[in-house]
Amino acid sequence: MILRHVSYICEPRNINIEVHFPVNSRHVIISLIVDNKVAKKTAYFMTDFPTERDTYDYFVEKFCNNFINHTEDQLYMHSKEYMLALNAHRNLKKVLYRTGKKIWERP
Repeated sequence: MILRHVSYICEPRNINIEVHFPVNSRHVIISLIVDNKVAKKTAYFMTDFPTERDTYDYFVEKFCNNFINHTEDQLYMHSKEYMLALNAHRNLKKVLYRTGKKIWERP
């Protein structure tokens, strides 16, 4: 059962990021989706239950920074779908909220 589900738009458009916050859990689960398949899924522990969307934005930014800093060998070891994760690793340029607010951009 999901209490909260937030989707983010990425550039290029075939990449999406979805954030789930399961009920009675202090983890936020972030999924990187490429062509409707989960390429990488990560869970972050939260010290408090989220009350605002900015909390999710912070974890999405953290996820993107960590993901882009991975080497190809690390992607191979930690990704469900290596080729999809590699595609996202090379091509992910920008992450936006649905309203157009920029959450993360490749340095």
